[in-house]
Amino acid sequence: MRFHPTIEKTIIVFLFLSLISAPALAGGMQVTRDIQPETPQGGETVTMTVSLPPSYYGGIIEKIPEGFDYAGSEHPADAVKTDGQNVIFAVTGEEEIVYSIKMPEDGCGYLYGEWEDFSSGLKGSTEETLLTTPGADTSDLKSNQKSPGFASFQVLAALSALACIYVIRRFK
Repeated sequence: MRFHPTIEKTIIVFLFLSLISAPALAGGMQVTRDIQPETPQGGETVTMTVSLPPSYYGGIIEKIPEGFDYAGSEHPADAVKTDGQNVIFAVTGEEEIVYSIKMPEDGCGYLYGEWEDFSSGLKGSTEETLLTTPGADTSDLKSNQKSPGFASFQVLAALSALACIYVIRRFK
């Protein structure tokens, strides 16, 4: 079975565009975190503000470092759940989530989060925020951030593209 050269080129271009557009779509969604005060003292309560894009409907999990305590939120109580060091927020259109963390007297750790927007199907993670008290030893501190990799869609699309190319070449 032979395909017309125009059809072959169209298939390859379509697969290539789908591969490169998936990361760009997720990259356009911005979920950021701000900390106040920027340089907290031991035992102090700090305020985190997670900013969301308009029309965000989904969830956010903020992972608080060991030794730090979740101290409350302005978010509706029935839309917040704590599970160990994880604080889970259900979001239904809000553009920010404000919550507090109590710092230990002495310590440090990375705060990081994961998000998923159910309306767009996109998901990702927030940048890590280093929380440290003055004079804390950060020499053994390790990042929690996952190394970038291929999303399942990208792997599936790449395998599909390879399969299409194989079939096209095999039946020429």
